[in-house]
Amino acid sequence: MRIITNDKLIQRRARIGNLASWVGLSVLAGGMVASFWPQYIYISFACLVVGFLAANIGTYQLRRFGRRPRPDQVLTQELKGLDNRYVFYAWVLPSPYVLLGPSGLFLFITRDQSGRVICEGSRWRQPFRISRILTALGQEGLGNPTRELMDEIQQMERWLAARVPEEERPPIQGAIVFIHPKVELELNNPTVPVLPAAKLKSWFRNQTRQRALNEQQRLNLEKLFEEAIGKAAS
Repeated sequence: MRIITNDKLIQRRARIGNLASWVGLSVLAGGMVASFWPQYIYISFACLVVGFLAANIGTYQLRRFGRRPRPDQVLTQELKGLDNRYVFYAWVLPSPYVLLGPSGLFLFITRDQSGRVICEGSRWRQPFRISRILTALGQEGLGNPTRELMDEIQQMERWLAARVPEEERPPIQGAIVFIHPKVELELNNPTVPVLPAAKLKSWFRNQTRQRALNEQQRLNLEKLFEEAIGKAAS
């Protein structure tokens, strides 16, 4: 499997994450100091809001771009072993994580929650735990990964529709991948595939049993992606 990664974007986002985190913590500290003087109570509240927002922005950026292994590195490690007809694209196309190969086009959404995560159809929840309070600034929100994946698929479909004739467009599949090794998934008829990273390869093997693209279609799409990446970089 070949891997194409937008290293410049990743490095830039990691720097933003570091800066936002330090700004957030500094502002929170300033607000705490201001709280000791009643006349500065409004400044203290303002610092709390601004500091919390900045710290969360920093956390989001660092979790995706500043840590090791990054989510894209977890995905490529778990997909290791695919032959060179497969190309994994990270942060260079309209969707962040894209895999192209004879089996079709695959999009991935990642989450890094630990502990119990419950999915019922397209509804998500994570039971409250006291320990989550302690890690509130160290973990991105769960949100609704199903909606996010469907939005990414629709966005990629629109992007392809503007560039590829209808009869040559590939089917787009997707999966939600939880990359934290201590996640405990409880799934009840999920609308889309949901799995821990450790099961990604076995899930993907089942998808590769059917060839969705012939060789010419695959090469045409690979060329299209290369041209789009080149234009974005210029």
